[in-house]
Parts: sequence; C-alpha cells; structure tokens
Amino acid sequence: MKKRLLALLAILFFINLILVQDSNSYFAKTSSISSNSLTISAEYWDPKLDFYLRSDKKAVGFTISNITDYQTLKYEITYYPTNRGPQGIIGIINLSGQNELTRENFLLGTNSSGIWVWDKGMDTISIKVTLTNSSSETNILESQIDY
Repeated sequence: MKKRLLALLAILFFINLILVQDSNSYFAKTSSISSNSLTISAEYWDPKLDFYLRSDKKAVGFTISNITDYQTLKYEITYYPTNRGPQGIIGIINLSGQNELTRENFLLGTNSSGIWVWDKGMDTISIKVTLTNSSSETNILESQIDY
C-alpha cells in the first residue's frame, strides 16, 4: 500500500512539474520541455559583456562570451578626462569560432619618450562592442564603468 501511494505521489509530482512549468518562474526563464528534449532559452546563449577597470585605475579590459556565431568584433572605448580632450580606443578583432574573448590593459593615458601621463577626472568610461555574423547581422553590446 505504501509503495502504491509513493508511486502515485511521484507520478502526480512529475505531471504537476510538466503542466505548471510555464507559471513557475524558474522553469519559465531557464528551460522548457517538449518532445522529450530539453530546450534552453536563448538568453543563455546571448553574448555577455564584462567591462572592468584595473585596480590601479590606469587601464580597462573586457571579456565577452557566447560569441561562437560571430566572425568579427569591433570595440570602441570612450572617456572624457579633465586633463585632456575626449579620448577613445578602437579596434577590430577577427574571431575564429571561440566562445570567449578577453582583452586587457587598455591604458588610460599617453606616453611620450617613456614618460606616462595618466588621464584623470573621468566620470565614466564607456564601451560599445559590435559583433557581426557571416550574414552581416550585428549585435551591439554597451557597458560603462564609474571611474
């Protein structure tokens, strides 16, 4: 009798899990079950951008993930120091199927004859990353850091 009751409860639990998955916020955001397979929602595969300031505040870097479907990455870092005019760092990287890319040590200053003058007084530092796939479709990600 106990075994039948436990089996019935287990069956009801799984039926409930399948029927109410759309109203359960955890399942609604993370996965759905259809045709005996697990489908992960697109938000997990969308590119993610992490933009950060080095601890000494003299450089920035970024890591971007979920970029397997893209062929090129263009970045634009902009900031407005009080000791110089507006500044920018730009670049284009050809991607080769990797899922993640990290670039670091974009220095916030200028060098003349081996002497660095570090930029100061920025409120924020911004980055704009444009990813382009083989069909020339683009995905733009932006972030900023409070200096």
